[in-house]
Amino acid sequence: LLGSGSLKQSLLDREESWLRVLEPVPHAQVAPFLQSLDVFAMPSHVTPDHEEHDGHALMEALACGVSCVGSDSGIIPELLDNNAGLVFTAGDIEELTSQLLRLVKDTSLRQNLGANAAQQAAALFSNDGIARQKIRIYANAA
Repeated sequence: LLGSGSLKQSLLDREESWLRVLEPVPHAQVAPFLQSLDVFAMPSHVTPDHEEHDGHALMEALACGVSCVGSDSGIIPELLDNNAGLVFTAGDIEELTSQLLRLVKDTSLRQNLGANAAQQAAALFSNDGIARQKIRIYANAA
């Protein structure tokens, strides 16, 4: 995990051999960090007054070609559409675990999702991709 949020100390106190909590990095180092990952998870919760509204970190992981898994909170399923990642029901820890294990065990799936993620990001978030989307919106509005 990367960051220094309110859960950091409780995570460090767990002393799990598989868990590393790293210090935040400057924005310019986020992409190299993401590219070093095998899998990126965005397990956002749904609350009565909040769902994931922008998925910025997920968009960055997609753009870096990382295989992703995310909850069905807010924008996440749309970002993982077109086979760009795996979606699970928000709050369902067993389903999240199952999806993560699929990615850990299936190298081919992980690589294919990573490649699809990069294509999805280029189609949605690049200047050309955004321009194409706006043209479609304006054409449909006319």
